[in-house]
Amino acid sequence: MHSSPLPTLTQGHLNRFEQCPRRYQYQYLEQLGAPLDPERQARTDWGSQFHRLMQQYVLGLAIAPSPTPTDPAMRQALQSLVATVPAFHNPNARYEAEHRRLWVGQLKDEQLGVNLGTIALVGVYDLLALEPDRAEILDWKTYPKPPHSQHLAENWQTLLYPFVLVETSDYQPEQVAMTYWFVQPGQTPTAWQLDYTTSRHEQTRNRLQADLKHLQTLTTALLQRAQAFPAIDAQQQHPRCRYCPFQQRCQQSQQLGEPPLDPVAQQMADLPEIALEV
Repeated sequence: MHSSPLPTLTQGHLNRFEQCPRRYQYQYLEQLGAPLDPERQARTDWGSQFHRLMQQYVLGLAIAPSPTPTDPAMRQALQSLVATVPAFHNPNARYEAEHRRLWVGQLKDEQLGVNLGTIALVGVYDLLALEPDRAEILDWKTYPKPPHSQHLAENWQTLLYPFVLVETSDYQPEQVAMTYWFVQPGQTPTAWQLDYTTSRHEQTRNRLQADLKHLQTLTTALLQRAQAFPAIDAQQQHPRCRYCPFQQRCQQSQQLGEPPLDPVAQQMADLPEIALEV
């Protein structure tokens, strides 16, 4: 069966594809983009610097001064996180900071029983705390903790990072946990943890297979027939459309509804993935 090649994918690719295939096409296949607004850019810059300082700390390097030394919030946030995170006080753990891990696997059509090709998934882990019989994935988030944990449980980062770790190591799913730490200036860090399971691992595999098969079908149609990826319904999904930088290109810039947008969900959807090595 002839098929188009699939690119190396991150959790950002998978989240965007499920949110809106058309925006995935514009952003990742056509490499189009739009600048962040100043407020969101400032949050992204702050988050990038915080991740860099955390990497220096884990590696045992001297902590470089913040680029805005007149604002003590950066160092205070780092000190608060280090004091709060239990993994930092585990003498049995080995640490890997900003760790890149690649999984290469086969995409299959289970119904037809055919192999559709090879795919590659990559994750860049803020921190891995590794013991002989347990592994914890830690990720620093520099926006408020979402009020509904379902946002986190269904996010592709929550699914993909444990999946890739299990597939590329000797750890069993029940030996893996993923913890998000939410860091805000002047506040005590808060955590949300997922204990991974074999059942969740297989559910993630099935969801991956479905998404990647769909992506391959759409990519083939785009390359062979110039058929654009489908767009979400602007009237039904107006929050994402209203704040999308590709409104005019997508011809969905007509009047959209007015219900308020969940600001945390928007941050999770649109903030660039912060990974120092990407």
